[in-house]
Amino acid sequence: MGQVLTPRHRLVRQQWCQNHRNWTRHQWAGVIFSDESRFSLQHQDGRIRVYRRTGERFSDACVGEVNRFQRSVMVWGGITENHKLRLVVIPGNLNAVWYVNNVLNAVVLPFIHNQQRPMIFQQDNATPHTARVTRQFLANNNINVMHWPAVSPDLSPIEHLWDELARRVRTHLVQPQNIQELEAALLREWDNIPMETVSNLIHSMRRRCVATLTANGGHTRY
Repeated sequence: MGQVLTPRHRLVRQQWCQNHRNWTRHQWAGVIFSDESRFSLQHQDGRIRVYRRTGERFSDACVGEVNRFQRSVMVWGGITENHKLRLVVIPGNLNAVWYVNNVLNAVVLPFIHNQQRPMIFQQDNATPHTARVTRQFLANNNINVMHWPAVSPDLSPIEHLWDELARRVRTHLVQPQNIQELEAALLREWDNIPMETVSNLIHSMRRRCVATLTANGGHTRY
């Protein structure tokens, strides 16, 4: 299943990939790829199979009520070819002011200042990323932001790192039993992901661009 791609989305994706398909590894090494992801304590699909009689589909005994976000943790992460930025646990839902104060100012800006080369910051088009307060902070601090095509998670290598993080937490000998343990497990396993894994994902950028161009801006295997 993939997100809906309008003709405009496809065109912009094609243009972006055409502009970046010949970037070298050295150029991609100067990009900070960032994203948020939500992890749940429940790994199953949430379905419970029951036997019911005709007309009982929506009876109380046959419906399980679930608070979608009650037992989950949202985190922010950033990666480059040679670095994993500090994983940030987000309390509740993300808003622009919190994002600026606790991610951009606290993590991204110090990281950029400590690098020996100019860095480009990548983020998707989520509302906290495009809000005026966010754009103003980025401009005031001369942070070079990469233009990012909408509806393009397949172009971002960090998306696959979230999958790796989830697998590591899920297959750990001791499973988290509450939110606090889940947070601790995410932080621990993030630190344990080998940099070789991260570097290989960054090195896939040219292949991602070529795959998108081959698909005329459409969906790819990434």
